[in-house]
Amino acid sequence: GALMTHFKNRPSDVEAFFDLQTIRNHEQKIYTHEINGGETRLAITHTFAEGDEVRLINEGDTVLRFALCAEANDALGTPFVEVLANQEATVPATDLGPLTNRYLKAQNMNETEGGDYTIMLM
Repeated sequence: GALMTHFKNRPSDVEAFFDLQTIRNHEQKIYTHEINGGETRLAITHTFAEGDEVRLINEGDTVLRFALCAEANDALGTPFVEVLANQEATVPATDLGPLTNRYLKAQNMNETEGGDYTIMLM
């Protein structure tokens, strides 16, 4: 904000203070969510490539399952990766399902207790 005030007559001069290439091309790699008891939710939409790995961190007290689905509203099918309460797993994206599936979903296996998780794209 201070730079914009200082360079109000020449806003393009602000570019010298920022790495615009990195800002414009930044890809989010960490996703943190809460999940209600018994809920299945869309965690992220992402195009995975062969060799990609995903770190699944279960920060709650319930068992969570993760899988790639063909459509955002699909139920969790197989294969899936199950992460026990307060545990984590780093897995190849192929363990979550076909890489043509873009929708990574999470499912809380406890019907009543909520959970928390973090997904990190490696």
